Amino acid sequence: MGLVLAAAWLSGCVPMITDMWHVQPVTGRVFAAEGDTPVVGAQVVNMDNADITASTGATGEFAIESRVSTDFYIAMPASHMRNEYWVVRHQAYQDAVAGTATLAPPRWEQAREITVPMFDDIATEDAQGCRFAGYRIRVAEYWLAQEVVPEQALNSLVVLGELPCTDSPTQQRWRSLLERIVSAQPHAPQFPNP
Repeated sequence: MGLVLAAAWLSGCVPMITDMWHVQPVTGRVFAAEGDTPVVGAQVVNMDNADITASTGATGEFAIESRVSTDFYIAMPASHMRNEYWVVRHQAYQDAVAGTATLAPPRWEQAREITVPMFDDIATEDAQGCRFAGYRIRVAEYWLAQEVVPEQALNSLVVLGELPCTDSPTQQRWRSLLERIVSAQPHAPQFPNP
């Protein structure tokens, strides 16, 4: 064991016991795009872990609490962005999706906020190989029509751009809309080229 720890130390890795945020806190607001009214009783569910969920209250707001534990961890001189996707469901609307990005490894709390407009007029059929394509295009068109896009909505759009999409026309349309939105905003984040 000592040899393994020495090799890790020499490679720039440091073994430690530290707090790890396995679930980062997420708060947000879900609203009907038509009329800007709160959507009460919507379910917000983590796409990769259905146990991470919350419901919207009377104002359309929700909160996902953080989950922290103390773990053995080998710190490395590198990190990356970790995207998480949140599916929002309500019987009166088509499913919505939002994205958050946090720095990994998650050794500290990184609270995120999302703003989720919901629509009842989205074609239910997505393009093949492009999950949530209908919502992604519709939400991009919605934000493009707004005078100002909130920073948390813009960040979510950029993360949604990372969802896999093998349908080239849909992906090109999405990227075109996203580029138009981002270029019009003073607080625009950068997003990677495909």
